[in-house]
Amino acid sequence: MRIFETPTFDASASACLTALERRALHLLLADDPWVGQAVSGAPGLIRLEYAGQFVYYSLAPSMTELYLLDVNATKAPAPSKEELGRLKKLLQTLTTAGVIVVAKDGIKALWELIKDLIF
Repeated sequence: MRIFETPTFDASASACLTALERRALHLLLADDPWVGQAVSGAPGLIRLEYAGQFVYYSLAPSMTELYLLDVNATKAPAPSKEELGRLKKLLQTLTTAGVIVVAKDGIKALWELIKDLIF
């Protein structure tokens, strides 16, 4: 698999990915180019959440070339009051059930771990 970086990707990646993260991204995509998710409404565009960033890329129809298009920071939505209430209940249930949840920033850390499961 040949991987190409657009100038836009190169500029963005230089600002938000380390050299090691960038190399690991290339290896990940070379191994499994379908690791990301298709972007609805944009045929051929794939988005991957990676190293706290969204990486946008496209595969050539031949499946032998991959084009890294852009990368930008993920912005996860803050939990609503209702979601925060559900998180607190979940935290109480986990603690009561004998599961000890110790994390820096408690509820915030729990939110980061399970937000994708809620939606």
